[in-house]
Amino acid sequence: MSDYLPSLPFSFTNEMFSPKQLPPETLDVVFRYLARRELYQCLLVSHLWSAWAEARLYSDITLTLKNLLRKNHIPLIQALKHRKHFIRRIAWRIQFNEEVLPANLLDILFNYHPVNADESSSLSYVTHQRSSAVTLSYPLGPNLSALTHFSYVGEERSWEFFDSILYSLSSLTNLELNFLRQGRGMQTYIVDMDRILTAFPHLKDLSITGWRIGYSPTRGAGRKDRDLFITSAHEDDDTTTVPEVLHPLKSFTFNPLLMGNRGSDAFTFFRRLGNLKEICIRSEKGYDEYAKQSRPWAFGRALKRYCPKLEFIGTFGPVALWFFDLPILPPNKISHIAALVQEQIPPDVSGMSARQVQALMKDRLEWRFRDQEQDELLESNDVMALFPQLKTLIFGYGHALSAQDLISLGVQARFLTRLEIEYMCSGCNYASDMYDKDHPAAAVAVGSTIHPAADPTGTSRMIEDRRLRKRRVLDYRDVLLFLQLCPTLRHFSLTGVCIPFKYFVDVSNSNNSRTATTTANDEETPVIRPWACEGTLETLQIGFEFPDRQPEQHRLVWKHLGRFKNLRSLTFVRLPFSRNSSALIPSFSHGLEGLLEGRGPAGTLQEIRWLPEWWKIKNRRELVLWLARSFPRLGVLGLMFNRTYVEGETGAPHIAFLEDEEVKQCSILSVFVESLTTLR
Repeated sequence: MSDYLPSLPFSFTNEMFSPKQLPPETLDVVFRYLARRELYQCLLVSHLWSAWAEARLYSDITLTLKNLLRKNHIPLIQALKHRKHFIRRIAWRIQFNEEVLPANLLDILFNYHPVNADESSSLSYVTHQRSSAVTLSYPLGPNLSALTHFSYVGEERSWEFFDSILYSLSSLTNLELNFLRQGRGMQTYIVDMDRILTAFPHLKDLSITGWRIGYSPTRGAGRKDRDLFITSAHEDDDTTTVPEVLHPLKSFTFNPLLMGNRGSDAFTFFRRLGNLKEICIRSEKGYDEYAKQSRPWAFGRALKRYCPKLEFIGTFGPVALWFFDLPILPPNKISHIAALVQEQIPPDVSGMSARQVQALMKDRLEWRFRDQEQDELLESNDVMALFPQLKTLIFGYGHALSAQDLISLGVQARFLTRLEIEYMCSGCNYASDMYDKDHPAAAVAVGSTIHPAADPTGTSRMIEDRRLRKRRVLDYRDVLLFLQLCPTLRHFSLTGVCIPFKYFVDVSNSNNSRTATTTANDEETPVIRPWACEGTLETLQIGFEFPDRQPEQHRLVWKHLGRFKNLRSLTFVRLPFSRNSSALIPSFSHGLEGLLEGRGPAGTLQEIRWLPEWWKIKNRRELVLWLARSFPRLGVLGLMFNRTYVEGETGAPHIAFLEDEEVKQCSILSVFVESLTTLR
C-alpha cells in the first residue's frame, strides 16, 4: 500500500464499507491524481472522503518564514499543528535577509509540547544580521515519524541552530539542502558526510548544493584506504575491507568541492555507500574556483572501489570528471611518442615565412599525436574504466567531458544506453591541463628545462603532455567516432550546437581527409560511416548545418537517418541564425524520402520535433500528409519556430496549411509550430 495512506482517527468497519464503496487501495490511487482544487471539493463529500482529502492536502507542504509570521496565517499554523501526522514532505524556503524559524515551525516539525509558557518562550533566535548565537533550552524530538522528505532552500546565519533541527529529523528518506549565495559576514556551512550518514539511517536520496559550503575530512581511514590514492587503479586489491552493513543511499547530489578534498582519507566515506546508483555534480561557481582543487583521478578510483553499482552520472556546470584511468608513462617508455617527431615529413615551405613553417609543423605534429593516441584508445589495452556499470550520462552546460573519455566510452561501455551532451566546447583550459599528480611517474618532467626559444614549435611540451596523458577538449569528430563505436546506445542528445556536414563525411580518418568512394569517373562521392547504434537507437536529438543548399548533401543525411529501424523520437536542434548556412531541408528534392529506405523507422517513429526549414517547402500541406502516410504511428509533428514565417501578416500565409481540413483529419494527432519556451 502507498506510503501516503493516511492514519485515520477511526478504523474501517463493515457498516462503513458497503459493496458500492471503493477499497482503500483504489481510493489512494484516485486521490493521488486529484488537483488541489478538487481535493478541497472532496472535503465536503463525506467523512471518509474528507479524511482522504485532508491526508493528501497536508502530505506535501511548503513553508516560508514570511508566511508563518503574518497574523493572517495563524489559522494555517493551527491547522498544520493539528494535522501534522499527515505531513510526509516539507519544503522550507528562507527568503533573502530573513532570520531563522520561529517556535511555531518547531512545533510542526517535532512532537514537542512545552510544559508552560516560560518553556515555550525559552527559544531564542537571531534578530541581528551579525549575531549567530542561537540556543535551545530543551531537546528537540522526536520528529514526526511519517516525515520522509525535507527540502531546505535559503541562506542561514546560524549553522548551529540549523544543525540542531536538521540532525533531529532521523526518519528522512529524502533530504535536499540548497544554500543560496550569501553576502558579507556569512560563514561557510561545513558538510560532515560521516555525521549525515549516521544521523539518517533510512536516507535514499541526498542533495547538498549551494555557494558557501565545504566538506569536512573523513574520519577513521585505514592504511588500505590511504594507499588507494597514491597507487594506480590498475593495481587491484581484492582484500579491501567492506563494511558488513551498507548505507541505503542510492542518489547523491553535491558540488565539485567534494572532489577537491585533500588527505589520505578524503573519499573514504564512500566505503559506506555500496548501494549508490546515481550521482549528480552541480557547480554554481566558475572554473577558477575549482582549477587548483579538483582531483578527478582520486575521486574516480574511490567510486570504482566503493560504489560498484553506480549507473547514472550527471554533471551541470564546470565539473572535471574522469571516466577512465589513463596510466602516465615513465620517461623510459616514450620512444614511440618521440619517434613521431623524427618521422615527421617537412612540408612544402616555398613562399612561407619561418613563423608560418613553425605553425604548420606544430599543427601536423599535434594531429599525429592525436591519431596515435586514438589508435591506443581503440585498442584499450591499458585503459581502465572507473565506472564499468554506467547506463546513463548527462552533461549540462559548461561540462568538461574529454575526447579521450568519450572515445573510451564508445569502446568499453557495455551498458551505456543514454548520453546527453549540452554544448561541446566549454573552453575549460584547466581541465585539459590536469593530470594524475599522485602518480610516481608524474614528478619526473621530460624536457621541462628546455627554454621556449630553443623549441619554437613546442615539441618538448607536446611530448610531455602526451606522456602525462592530459585530456583534450571534445570536438565533432570525437562525437561521431563515439556513435560509430557504441552499439548499446538507445537515447542520444547533442544540444546547443549543430554538426557541420563536412564532419559527417570526415570521421575516423588518420589523414584528416574526406571519407569517400571513387566512382568510374574518378570522382569522389562522400559517404557517411554507419553508426553502431543504428539497430538500438530510439530517441535522437541532433542538429545539422550545411554550407549551402546542395540537394546531394541533404539527401545523404536523410538516408543516414533512415537507417535507424527502431527510432521513436527525432528532434532537430535549432540552428543559430546564419545567412551562410542551412539546416536540414525536409523536401523531396532534397531526399526526404530517404527516411524510408532500407530498414528505416517507418513502423516505429512516433514523434518529430522542431522540423527545420519547413517554410522553404512550397506544398507544406502535402509534406504533412506524406509524413502521415509514411509513418502510421507518428502522433506529434512539431515545426521549428521562426518569427518571420509564423507571426504577423507575413507569417499567416505560411501557417495557413495547419487549418486545412485534411491536415486536421490526418493520422498525426498534433501538428503545430513549436514555441520558444519548448526550446531547451
